[in-house]
Amino acid sequence: MTFQQRLLSLARASIEEEFGTPFTVDRDTLFRQFPELAEKRATFVTLKTDAISLRGCIGTIIPQRPLFDDIIANAKEAAFHDPRFAPLQMANTDVAALRFHCLPYRRNSGIKIQVIFATRYIQGLTE
Repeated sequence: MTFQQRLLSLARASIEEEFGTPFTVDRDTLFRQFPELAEKRATFVTLKTDAISLRGCIGTIIPQRPLFDDIIANAKEAAFHDPRFAPLQMANTDVAALRFHCLPYRRNSGIKIQVIFATRYIQGLTE
């Protein structure tokens, strides 16, 4: 399994755990196989019901926790806490696309990113 496939699998397993499926991902084994999972990274997780219909998208823009933990947290947030959508229910788990984005991290770049996002958000509210 490739690194990207493993991240998608991790995100999906974290969502399925909320519906009672045991979370059987072994953190230590994954960290040995993919050491970059221990690096602090910022991610976005996007859920779509088909190729174009957004179902949830939540992320972080500044690295605060290991990639492993950020993917899990943001997958659950996108599925159950995106304020634009009702929480994912067992009956509507037909999420066709699960995507993630790892943001590149450069020291001192977080402030610029926050300003750009805040500006776009404010413009969206006023237009």
